[in-house]
Amino acid sequence: MLVKFSEFFISLLIINTSEGIRLNITGNSFTKNKYSDSQVILAYNNVGPLMCISDCMLYKECNAVNFNRHKLECELLTVSYPGDNSVHMDGAYFTELGGWKKDKDGCTPNPCEVGQKCIPAMYNHPICLEFDTPCDVNPCLNNGVCRNKVNDYRCICPDGYSGDHCEKTPCTNVNCNYGGSCVIDGSTWRCQCPAGYHGTYCERDPCYGVSSCNNGYCVVQGSTYICQCHSCWGNHNWYSLCTCKYFMQP
Repeated sequence: MLVKFSEFFISLLIINTSEGIRLNITGNSFTKNKYSDSQVILAYNNVGPLMCISDCMLYKECNAVNFNRHKLECELLTVSYPGDNSVHMDGAYFTELGGWKKDKDGCTPNPCEVGQKCIPAMYNHPICLEFDTPCDVNPCLNNGVCRNKVNDYRCICPDGYSGDHCEKTPCTNVNCNYGGSCVIDGSTWRCQCPAGYHGTYCERDPCYGVSSCNNGYCVVQGSTYICQCHSCWGNHNWYSLCTCKYFMQP
């Protein structure tokens, strides 16, 4: 039965909890140099491997741990197969919670809900307390996934996105010419060009590639072009003035 106490009585119960009982952990083993890139419930340092496992048992959603021997760093994990990847990392140790055992107390089995930490207190009573993590403030943008670290977090960004908070989109630093606009297309981008313009960056205007103006010159007019003549072409008489204007329009 889950018992509710006043804050003063909770503090009294926690202070008198026997740490020795919590650390009586047996039954399984760690895999050396294996690191699981899984959801991190909580991360902290200055602990030993058995304390890391013992703490995992206090969180309903914890089913595995990463322990770093060099940093004395513990990561409490929610491993969901087959979506999680494991990598080789020197000094890392990984184990799943299944197979580990400890002496029965108020938190064995864990009576608390997801998002709560169970604290085994005096008289075999469990105390369920909500806990905060760095990722609780949802700092990652653009559907980035937040991963808790020791007193910090990091954002795992979707393909094409980057930055500390995934704030840089595929269109960041893309400049489309002639009033074109950058459009995100999955993990990449494309320039949506005004009518008559084309090219990767809309750099080609309607006159691009036009060579039919002969001695005239191409002039952009809206989404198309016209051929203009120089003030005088050929002989200096009115028969040859602007001849291309009449015969070389598109």
